[in-house]
Amino acid sequence: MHFLTWFTKSLYQLKIIAYSRLRPITSTIWHILFLTFIASIPYLFSINTFIYSAVNDLEQSLHSDLPSFTIDDGVLQMDSSDVYILNQNSDIGFLLFDPTNSYTNEDLLVLGTGITFGKDQLLYVKNEQIQSIPYTLLGIEQLTTAEIIERIDQLQGFLPLLLGIITLGLYVALAGLAFLGITIIAMFSLFLRSGRSLEYRHLWNIAAHAITLPTILYYWVDVLLLSLPSIVYFIVCLLVIYLSIRTIPNRKNKAKAN
Repeated sequence: MHFLTWFTKSLYQLKIIAYSRLRPITSTIWHILFLTFIASIPYLFSINTFIYSAVNDLEQSLHSDLPSFTIDDGVLQMDSSDVYILNQNSDIGFLLFDPTNSYTNEDLLVLGTGITFGKDQLLYVKNEQIQSIPYTLLGIEQLTTAEIIERIDQLQGFLPLLLGIITLGLYVALAGLAFLGITIIAMFSLFLRSGRSLEYRHLWNIAAHAITLPTILYYWVDVLLLSLPSIVYFIVCLLVIYLSIRTIPNRKNKAKAN
C-alpha cells in the first residue's frame, strides 16, 4: 500500500491501525515523522509569524523611541533616572528601561509580557514568570544605543535563515517528543491486549498509527481554537488503540470455535 494511502487510512480505519503491527519499523518511523510535520504546521507557522513581527516591531520602535543609554561595566546608565516604558501594546509586550531598579518583580508581573533593562541585568517577563540574566553573563560589558540598533538591523538581514534554523530545531524537538509519547502510550497499551498475543513491539507500531488523528486534531485545535488538557488526548489515544486491538482475532476464541 502506498505511504500516503496508508497514512490516510490510519486516520479512520481501525483494521489498518491494527494491521500496522506487522509493518516494518522503518515505515513506521517515516509515518511518525510525517505525522509530526502535519500536526506541527499551525504551531510552527505561529512561532515564525510571531518572531518575524516581533523583530520588525522592535526594530521600528528602537529607531523611533529608544532612549539614549549605555551599558558600562555591566551597569545600565541613562541621562535620567526615570523609568522609560515603550511598546506596551506591541506583540513583544512592554520594553522598560529601569536604571535604578525602581520596579519590583510584582510591578513587572502587573505589566504582563515584556523585556526590562534593569540596572545590572536583563529581565524577561512572560506567563507570570520572570527570568533574569546579568549583562555580564550575556557578554555585554559595553553597549550603546547605536550599537543595539545596529545589532537589530543585522538580525533583520539573516532573519529568514534564523527562522529556518529555529523551525528545524523545533521540528526535531517535537519529533523526539512524539517518539517518547508513543513509547509511553505503548507501555499503557500492554494492559489493553485482552488476551491477544501481542508483544510490545506490536503495540508500539499500533500506537504510532493510532495517534494519527488524535494528534492532528489536538495540535490544530490547541493552536487555532482553544487549549485542550493533555489527559483528553491521552485517553482518546488509548481508546483508539483499544478499539483497534479488538479488531484482531483472539486466538483463544479461535481455539474454542475449533
